[in-house]
Amino acid sequence: MVQGQYFSILDLGSSQMRMLVTNGEDPAQVIAHYEVESEGVAHGAIIDLELAAKALNTLISVVQDQIEYKVSSVICTFSGESITSLNSHGVVKVRKQEVTAYDIGELVKTAQAVSLEKKTLIHVIPKSFKVDNQTGISDPTGMFGVRLEGDFHLIAADQGVCENIIRCLQKVGLSLEGFVYTPLGLAFSALSEDEKQQGVVIVDMGSGTTDCSVYLNGALEWSHSLPIGGDSITRDIAHCLKIDNITAEKVKLALSQDRNMDLDVVLDGGVLCSQVVSVIESRYAQIIKMIDRMLIKEGLRHRLARGYVFCGQAARYANLEEVFANNNITPFRKGQYAQEGAGALSQSWLGAIGLVYFYKNMMNADTPVANLQRKGKVSKFFDWLETYL
Repeated sequence: MVQGQYFSILDLGSSQMRMLVTNGEDPAQVIAHYEVESEGVAHGAIIDLELAAKALNTLISVVQDQIEYKVSSVICTFSGESITSLNSHGVVKVRKQEVTAYDIGELVKTAQAVSLEKKTLIHVIPKSFKVDNQTGISDPTGMFGVRLEGDFHLIAADQGVCENIIRCLQKVGLSLEGFVYTPLGLAFSALSEDEKQQGVVIVDMGSGTTDCSVYLNGALEWSHSLPIGGDSITRDIAHCLKIDNITAEKVKLALSQDRNMDLDVVLDGGVLCSQVVSVIESRYAQIIKMIDRMLIKEGLRHRLARGYVFCGQAARYANLEEVFANNNITPFRKGQYAQEGAGALSQSWLGAIGLVYFYKNMMNADTPVANLQRKGKVSKFFDWLETYL
């Protein structure tokens, strides 16, 4: 929520629900934040409204005690299997031989005139524009020309998934300001401008899904979600080593925190550290190879000069660098806060804090192109949604 000069971000994950309230003028200044164990949520979707509402109500109550005003609406992160993305091209005739906001709006209408059956359009993200024969334009506003073209990245989600999240919020007295694709926040919090220009894939592994987004030439080029995440690793450990899921999760977290653990150490459940490492790294290798194959199929892998940036639960595993090296996939680094002063929060909050920077950046921009990325009903940077979606 943007109330006065505050942002409220809600992240509904499969394992944790998180709420973050920051100062709108200084996003690094966290006013309140809290997380609770998630219930009724799986793979980015609500699967039990009552359970999800109960967990969310607990979260709101704790956050409410930390701030002086009532939280009535939130900006909700969105990711998971229901996400669909595609690139689209639009072409229009410039109305008065000078590109205006009206022309850009008409261009967007042509670009989003694609079949999105039972989908809700979340973002229309501009990649580049062309005016007559001049290409590579980031903002054509005010330029002379008779023909305007544009390439866009569209992100949509299942209507049913979106509606159920809205109903869950309504059950606890919250309204929705807008959905935002989680990797947009991650890009702002964890990537440098050089990385986005030279080509990079940012990977966010949560409990239920792994979201991948490619940035190239400074813009979002491709995005995809895999229905596999940290919970799959936990189940692998439990199945292969014949232990229960709770114990499997404990030994997984133990290895995430201790890089130098002796491989001969006996962990909870009577399993050897070396056995757990073998299971974890096999699954990580599988996920990494799946992503790499998708990038090759899309013709993107060879264009990613800055390689991989891993965030979320995946970045917690101490030996992740070795997994990449053993599979000959480089360069690689773990995600960390690129914004000064934001590092007070843990890896789990990368996406949420990044979305605050994302919105602040959009608020400070005042061009028709910047308006394309302003979603919802929040202040001036959310007005575009009601006009064009």
